[in-house]
Amino acid sequence: MTNSKVAVVTGAGSGIGLATAARMAGSGYTVFGTSRSRQGDDWVKQADARPVRCDVTDERDCVRLAETVGECDVLVCAAGGNRVMGIQSVTVDDWAFVFDLNARAVFFLNQLFGTRLRHGGAIVNVASTAAKTAVPSVAVYAAAKAAVLSITRSFAIEYASRGIRVNAVLPKIIDTSMQRSYLEGLAETTGEDVGEIEARRLAEVPLKRAGTPDECASVIAFLAGDGASYVTGQSIHVCGGWLMS
Repeated sequence: MTNSKVAVVTGAGSGIGLATAARMAGSGYTVFGTSRSRQGDDWVKQADARPVRCDVTDERDCVRLAETVGECDVLVCAAGGNRVMGIQSVTVDDWAFVFDLNARAVFFLNQLFGTRLRHGGAIVNVASTAAKTAVPSVAVYAAAKAAVLSITRSFAIEYASRGIRVNAVLPKIIDTSMQRSYLEGLAETTGEDVGEIEARRLAEVPLKRAGTPDECASVIAFLAGDGASYVTGQSIHVCGGWLMS
């Protein structure tokens, strides 16, 4: 182990998590990146991070992750997932899957790593602008991400006495495989063309384009770093101006 700061990034096998792992590794952190597949592990390695196979909804996996890492300075909870469907089609299984992955895992990872973060460390939880808007096609996902905002605020208070900051980022349209899956799911649900849905969504963004995973990762890295030393309990929109507050 080097003397560099240590960061843990969940969901590092793709998308925002992968971009975050690469950015933090490039900034001198020793990064442990979780994934759930061999391909994900390969991407983590290419980001100059250390792959750890971990299903964040499995308590035993999370404990093994914490034991592998030991003391650390940053936790980024970027793992997430979604199911697109009409609100009347949601089942108990859908609710459990989406909440377990997007909310329960975030809570217990924040709890688990709270005792392992060094004084002055940081946690960044990846939420979504869906947490603050009405989105019937992803109602459960929106509810789970709203829970992430509440979780973030609670842990920000809990860990403040140790100088540990806890913040959240709220992406909107980021060019990832998850975003493409969302568009395809929405098209299947509504019967519309994927291209038409995408064009309409981008037209609603003041900057008129999708964001990149690295653009979101740069905000995460800022919140994790010394430049945000007086920022905690906040929810930062990364959405091209789509949602303003």
